[in-house]
Amino acid sequence: MKRILSLVLILLVLAGTFTACFDQPDQTTENVVYDVQLGLQALKGTYQSWNSNNAITVDTKLDGQVQYRGVFYKVTWATESEAVTLTANEDGTTTLAVTRGASDVNFSLVATVSTPDGKSSVSHTFELVVPAAISSMSHSDYIGAADGDEVEIMGIITVANSKTAGAKYNEMYLEDLEGKGGYYI
Repeated sequence: MKRILSLVLILLVLAGTFTACFDQPDQTTENVVYDVQLGLQALKGTYQSWNSNNAITVDTKLDGQVQYRGVFYKVTWATESEAVTLTANEDGTTTLAVTRGASDVNFSLVATVSTPDGKSSVSHTFELVVPAAISSMSHSDYIGAADGDEVEIMGIITVANSKTAGAKYNEMYLEDLEGKGGYYI
């Protein structure tokens, strides 16, 4: 009899616990408090490489929103630099297109993070640089280059070695596109 009473008591406690878990009020957007600083931290985390490597050499797709713990914060981008252009895409992203010139161009890219309800926003400025363009050289120009000159070569990697007999780590051979020679890298 004591066992039956104990089981009934345990079942009543479990039933009460489950009822309390499922008896939650509906959450509406009216009672949600958004923290725009959390959205800003999510944005900084997404673009954390810009803090240590701030060179933008190719066109880049920028996010139109960032997420933190299930909340999507809207991101808008702005710049006044002539070295880059911003284009809004249909998918909500923004394309940052770069134009590399004869010299490095420093520019500021401003990201504004807004709460989903649009009631608050905060901006962050990324200090970036578009490096000067380097023209690709022919094989004969490469051979004639002086020690210490910056060069850019194009070709096809035909051999990539890992540690084998007589080879160094990560050694590769790049054949010139003109078919006149190659380069060990």
